[in-house]
Amino acid sequence: MRNFAHVKKVAVLGLGRSGVSALHLCSRLGIGAHGFDERKIPDAGSESAQCLKKAGIETSIWDGGGFGNPDIFVVSPGLGTSSIMRACAEKYSAPLVGELEFAAFFCKSPLIAISGTNGKTTTTELTSHLIRSLGFSSVCAGNIGVPLSDFAAVEESPDWIAVEVSSFQLETVESIGAHSAAILNIESDHMDRHGTLDGYARTKFKIFSGIENPSNCVIRRDLLGHWRRFSPIPPEKPFTFSISDESAEMKYIPDSCLISVTGAGIRRDFKIADARLKGAHNIENMMAALALVLNSVPNSDLAALETALCEFRGAEHRIEIFAEKDGIAYVNDSKGTNPDSVRAALRTVGGSKNVILIAGGLDKDMDFSPIVEEISRIKSFFIVGECKNKLFDLFNKYRHCRLFERFDDAVQASCDAAECGDVVLLSPGCASMDMFRDYKERGEIFKQIVKRRLGI
Repeated sequence: MRNFAHVKKVAVLGLGRSGVSALHLCSRLGIGAHGFDERKIPDAGSESAQCLKKAGIETSIWDGGGFGNPDIFVVSPGLGTSSIMRACAEKYSAPLVGELEFAAFFCKSPLIAISGTNGKTTTTELTSHLIRSLGFSSVCAGNIGVPLSDFAAVEESPDWIAVEVSSFQLETVESIGAHSAAILNIESDHMDRHGTLDGYARTKFKIFSGIENPSNCVIRRDLLGHWRRFSPIPPEKPFTFSISDESAEMKYIPDSCLISVTGAGIRRDFKIADARLKGAHNIENMMAALALVLNSVPNSDLAALETALCEFRGAEHRIEIFAEKDGIAYVNDSKGTNPDSVRAALRTVGGSKNVILIAGGLDKDMDFSPIVEEISRIKSFFIVGECKNKLFDLFNKYRHCRLFERFDDAVQASCDAAECGDVVLLSPGCASMDMFRDYKERGEIFKQIVKRRLGI
């Protein structure tokens, strides 16, 4: 991990949630800082802006000029390589550092880091839940919505921090110094930013930088090829999990609904027949979280972990069955922002040709054809958003598709079409920013429309 102890002046680029949090961290550390954004700055009357002003930290819209003479640039993850402001900063001798790496240096708590294409939020929340079941304090941070900077250089630190890490956050990272880390899966996503699947995978595997013990590196077993190509640490074998490969250190026994562990110095079966999380993808999420905790917390109470596994309810907006009426189930999977996550949702809630799928949004130059593998579960498509024509051209040859300009109209029409035994599923397979602030707003609006219609 890079050493930021002697940094005296910081330029923060991008004043979204993580950028503003990084400025507050500079304030707590007594580091001089200035925040720049290409579009907006914090409202001058807000509490956040007042606190920054009191600390002598200024924010401004970048006017195309210079940044002074900072020791480092702290770059918000939403600021892509196409940003002119970022390109200007790259001409300076000062390094570009992600908010996550900058905050990690000043965190007193050990970090457990989780990345992957799908399942990050559920696994991060479950990991923190499992740690709390053992009597330790734990919080979630990172891409999950709470910047890691919020927990850096504070008086009272939790025992552990579970950190959801995106590929955007890892772009500028040398190391976040995690105690342990996991990559859940690698599927097509963010090709518009990373170019190729290899480029995306290489970025993801930076999460393991700085981890000395390979057993603290957790991956799904079918990622061993990626491990051999992209792992930044010595080539010893990591800890693997799998629902289908019996050679993994952690495997699933479907006939008995058991997660069986033969690694981490433990031989134990965990019964998950009564687990509230459902679906093969969630079994993988449970395995990854359990592996991280077993490898991080010595002498764990295994019975307590088994109970906590079964009690955990899961993340909002991820295959969330929030309403059922007249034999129709309504499922909010707004967090399903890539084709593989749509497939997981269809496998979890779909039967035979009974899913009315609401899809579409902001395209990330992804290949949507894998969704066709689950076409037997889909009754019809209701398509909206920027890439609606691309999706229509692909899916209309298989199932009836309808196009909509407005999200509200698509939801209302899908509910009109639903019959007893059907599932109305919002699983867009796309980002939300063409029509919404984020996937959470999209999911909340979807639920509001349905609940108003059902009178609940």
